[in-house]
Amino acid sequence: MNVLIIHASQEKQSFGSAMKDAMLEELQKNGHSVTVSDLYEMKFNPTGGKDDFTQLGNEEYFNFMLEQKNAAEKGLFASDVQSEIEKVKKADLLIINTPVWWFSTPAIVKGWFDRVLATGVAWDFNGIYDKGLLRGKKQ
Repeated sequence: MNVLIIHASQEKQSFGSAMKDAMLEELQKNGHSVTVSDLYEMKFNPTGGKDDFTQLGNEEYFNFMLEQKNAAEKGLFASDVQSEIEKVKKADLLIINTPVWWFSTPAIVKGWFDRVLATGVAWDFNGIYDKGLLRGKKQ
């Protein structure tokens, strides 16, 4: 099984980092292929915007979700976004390993959700729930 771990802890000695290391070791020991996206180590940009695309579909009015859909259809995502999308598509299991700050994830994780689980990639206006574009993946 292909596993993708999204890891978001700046501290290598944190409980979250220890959990990531334990998951990685156990999954690999059991024959699974594991990829880790360490968002802080990657300096992942959490801010979605025009830079997420190599070309815009509408130069006159920017709508993030419609630009994501256009980029998904035409292969116009910036390389950092496209790289993460490919990891998600390859994965059978997605593990989100993050602390909870003020009842939410750190901004870097929210930004990963917004930029990578894009319209036309993870969901579409007619493809949600059991008809979603990532159906069959485990989480």
